Amino acid sequence: MIVRNYFRKGFLCEFCTGPVRALGMLLAVVMLLGVSSAVAQTITATVRGTIMDPTGAVLAGVSVTATNVATNVKTGTVTNQNGAYNIQFLPIGQYKIIWWPRASRRSQ
Repeated sequence: MIVRNYFRKGFLCEFCTGPVRALGMLLAVVMLLGVSSAVAQTITATVRGTIMDPTGAVLAGVSVTATNVATNVKTGTVTNQNGAYNIQFLPIGQYKIIWWPRASRRSQ
């Protein structure tokens, strides 16, 4: 009886032998790995861009800050030699982006 064999042999039934048994075990492992990776995913945002002056020249060394409007948490970075900035792993939400060269006033 299948129910009796379920308890006696674990998760195997009398019809599950050879390749069918191996396939079943493989599918079980794949499903367990899929569930664990789905649980581990987080939802974050990235803000990236390039800072340029009115003539189109890139500005290196510019401080850029992203401020979460709801929590007022600030995350910042500095532009690279190409004027690019990249702020990663921000919780989803609305952000106010502020940038300023180190020797001048803040701009929004």
